[in-house]
Amino acid sequence: MTDYIPQYIQEKQNSHIRRAIMRMDWSLLTAAVLLSLMGLFFIYSASAHSGQGHTYLFRQSLALCFGIIGMTLLMILPYQIFQTYAKWIYIISLILLVAILFFGTRMRGSKSWFNLHWFYFQPVEITRLALAVAIAAYTEINHKNLQRWQGFIIPFALMGTHLGLILMQPDLSSSMALGPMGLAILFAAGASIPILTAVITMGGLALGIPLISTYFTLMGDKFQHHPFISWLARAFTQQIPFIQFWIGICVLIIGLWWFLRKWRIHIPLVYLICTLAIVCSGVVGSFGVKRALKDYQKKRLIAFVDPEVDPLGAGYNILQSQIAIGSGRFLGKGYMSGSQTQLGFLPEKRTDFIFSLVGEEKGFFGALLVLALYFWVVWRAYDIATLARDKFGRFLAVAIGTFFAFSGIVNIGMVMGMMPVTGIPLPFLSYGGSGLVGSFIAIGILLSIHIRRYSL
Repeated sequence: MTDYIPQYIQEKQNSHIRRAIMRMDWSLLTAAVLLSLMGLFFIYSASAHSGQGHTYLFRQSLALCFGIIGMTLLMILPYQIFQTYAKWIYIISLILLVAILFFGTRMRGSKSWFNLHWFYFQPVEITRLALAVAIAAYTEINHKNLQRWQGFIIPFALMGTHLGLILMQPDLSSSMALGPMGLAILFAAGASIPILTAVITMGGLALGIPLISTYFTLMGDKFQHHPFISWLARAFTQQIPFIQFWIGICVLIIGLWWFLRKWRIHIPLVYLICTLAIVCSGVVGSFGVKRALKDYQKKRLIAFVDPEVDPLGAGYNILQSQIAIGSGRFLGKGYMSGSQTQLGFLPEKRTDFIFSLVGEEKGFFGALLVLALYFWVVWRAYDIATLARDKFGRFLAVAIGTFFAFSGIVNIGMVMGMMPVTGIPLPFLSYGGSGLVGSFIAIGILLSIHIRRYSL
């Protein structure tokens, strides 16, 4: 058959394939595959005592195969095609998120999965990448407008629509990565730092106020002998003191501005107005967040501060996770020999707390290996962004790198009791077919960007 193909065409095709293979980021691919293979071993260890080890191992292995196939296809496909069809990709992602609300299957309190008989599919693992494509495509064309607040309207509208639909499921853990991904793209596009700071401040107030209120409510009269903390508790749990507290904050900001002007430190009036608007917007937004978050979600988010707020729920999870990691010491207790895991004390050991299992069975050195592999995946993603041939590829690689970094930091911090229990799984390692396929699709996009950093 090949005898009928002109020789120069064969040589051209072979040269394209050869150059693509030479430009492949083999270290990134190796790190992702190693993490996934480690995930298979530890998922089996976490499930073997219940007699379901082979079942979970088979499902995750099948997902790994589908993920590698998807990665290969996207690696071959020029990533610029996503920019061409960014609008339709985003629309399809919205259709999936709306459809899940009507036809989805409720599991673990969240209506986030499609039951496809042979397997369950969680569309947010794919729609997250669709959102990154849409924002990257928009900012590539409109990056010059990001020095003014008007330029932020479309990106925040895109993020807000996705965020609202995911919270309606409700799926707090899946929604948390959207903000960092979007803000990372805007930062890479040269967006105004003051505006980004204002947005982060508003988000922090909107999320922080309900959590502080929940903390003081659960603590009850524990701080009644501390006058200042007791007054602060009333300010966050009672309506009239709450209003008085934030009016006082606004008056304090105005007083500070007036005092600085008296000392001939000129701060334009518009800055004062913007600061007050940020505070007021964050306070108003906190009411919406308070209604959106369920009580158990609030408890999980604050349990890392004091496990006593939820001693039988998130607080228990954190304590057992810390015991598991600490008991592993340097070399670990050995594969399938962790007492916290095999005796059933460690919760969600296949998914959210799988890093605790690694620490218990393989100790400090096993955990360090996982951290090193994750660091390399994130590092390669950001390095690929710096070498991308166009802004769209750069922004897309930054979004993917930020997702991996955010998920890894939050999950590992969570199991060590240093961050809130959010339910964010560890990419590549945690059990979940949709998450594993989505992670390898992201790797495929990164490889496509890396291979095409020069003209093939």
